[in-house]
Formats: sequence, structure tokens, C-alpha cells
Amino acid sequence: MRTFNSNRSYSESVGGSMKIYTKEVYPLQGGFQVDAADLPLVGNVLPAGTPIKCDDTDNKKATVHYAFQVLEDVDATHIKVKKYGENVLAKVGMFLMKAPATATTTGQGYEITGIDSSDAEFDILTMSGDLGEAASDTLVECVAEAADTTIKVLPNALSVADVYVDAMAFDFGISGAFMSHGEVYQRRISPIAPAIKTYLRENEVYFRFSNSK
Repeated sequence: MRTFNSNRSYSESVGGSMKIYTKEVYPLQGGFQVDAADLPLVGNVLPAGTPIKCDDTDNKKATVHYAFQVLEDVDATHIKVKKYGENVLAKVGMFLMKAPATATTTGQGYEITGIDSSDAEFDILTMSGDLGEAASDTLVECVAEAADTTIKVLPNALSVADVYVDAMAFDFGISGAFMSHGEVYQRRISPIAPAIKTYLRENEVYFRFSNSK
């Protein structure tokens, strides 16, 4: 069920409200459901082009791979991350680590304990520990706050369209694409770490990423 009593910046068309793909994409067969708890907070949009993991068994569930580009180290436990659109994708309670060299390499994870989302261009995350020098790094959601944690979700697709997190909704559908003959505008989406791009290719997910605006 949807309500239409407010203006929204989202789109159910391929590529979302901001064009992400230069050509049509090839979606995985069947629709998938994503749990509300795995989406951004109410009022935000999970943008098209977000890496997701689609379970094409009878489960038909999808989970989200979250990643953030660090703009600045504010201090030992505060980092400034790029905002995509005006959406706040981070949530208190998430665990983040620096993107590792490979998709299965372990690393040090810390918890997000606070978020200042007052600026339209960036969010300031309060972390439970010192990530070290992180400016320009990509952070990925990991399993736990630990020294040997791993990436939480290893994707096998990119989301086709925006998912608007409506407070009145109880059912969130999402489509995942595994290939496009065109390119992906990677500067318009959350960062995809080199290790994840390699993982996608190794698992028969084929996209060419463009730095064009």
C-alpha cells in the first residue's frame, strides 16, 4: 500500500529519480522483498544502483550492501561521509570497517553511535572507536565490532529503481540487475569498493562503471 499525500523525490523507473544507468538493465528473474529493518530510516530513499544480494531460491529476499565515502576525519571518533541526494543511509547501530583488499578479508569494525545529518551535503558519524586515518576511504557495513570482522552483505546485483521508505508501507519490493550493455554513473551512487567490484565480476555480475557526471 502507498500513500500519495506528500511530495517525494523518488522514482520506480529504471535508474531512479537520478539517472544511474546509461542503458536498460537485465534484472534477475522474479521480484524480491527487502525487510524494513534493512532499509534506511523512514522518509529516506535507498537509491537505484545500490549493491544488493538477491536470494533467488523460494525465499525471494534481498539484503543491502551499505558503503560510505569518507570526506574528512573530523577527529578520532567522528568522520564526515558524503550524502547521496538528501538521503541519510547510515543508521545508529550499524557496524563499519574500512573496505578490505578482498571481499572476504577481515578487518576492524566499529559501531555508529550517533549521526549528525543536518547538512545537505554530508553526514557526520560518531564511531565507537578510532578508524585511523580514513579520508577518501570507502567504509563498508560489517558484521560486528571486532578486530576480525567481515563484510556483512556480499552483493550479486545492483538495485534497479529507488525504494522510498514510507511510514505507511508494510511491503517493500526491490529488483536487482546483473548486467547492462551501458554504463553505471558511479559518481551518482554510494561508493563500490574495488574488492566488491571484483566480487561482482567473479560472480557473473557485469557492469562497466563511468566517472562521467
